[in-house]
Amino acid sequence: MNKQTSFIFATVHDNEVICFDTNLKGFHKQLTDMFPSINNYQWFYRKFGTDRRFSLPIGDKEYYFQKLT
Repeated sequence: MNKQTSFIFATVHDNEVICFDTNLKGFHKQLTDMFPSINNYQWFYRKFGTDRRFSLPIGDKEYYFQKLT
């Protein structure tokens, strides 16, 4: 991994990565472009601060979020 990259944030659905970024703000921007009703940035900041991975239902589908180091 690049020495300047600390984390990779990823979203998985049906065993396929649909969104990833090395910056949480950029990651959240991609999510809001795909899902306008997604939780706000602060919610993801707090959630990733306590959990490295979690799932979240969006519409009728389950999405998995993970912070990789």
